[in-house]
Amino acid sequence: MKICFKCHEGKDESEFYKHPQTGDRLLGKCKECTKLDVKMPCEICGDEKVQAHHDDYLKPLDVKWLCFKHHRQDAHNQIVT
Repeated sequence: MKICFKCHEGKDESEFYKHPQTGDRLLGKCKECTKLDVKMPCEICGDEKVQAHHDDYLKPLDVKWLCFKHHRQDAHNQIVT
């Protein structure tokens, strides 16, 4: 039994990809969460170069995909020129 760091669910070790550089030789997130890690274009302008933003870190699967400019402006209230 291993706990996924993304969904926080306890799952059988077969539900994790192998990773030779970790202590238990398994990736820290389950296969299901790994498949969800697909980047989408910026939700505001459609730019393909994006960053993940979490409004609530207690919901790690709830991600907004924003370009650098909109990540700073909309998520952190910083002006980017």
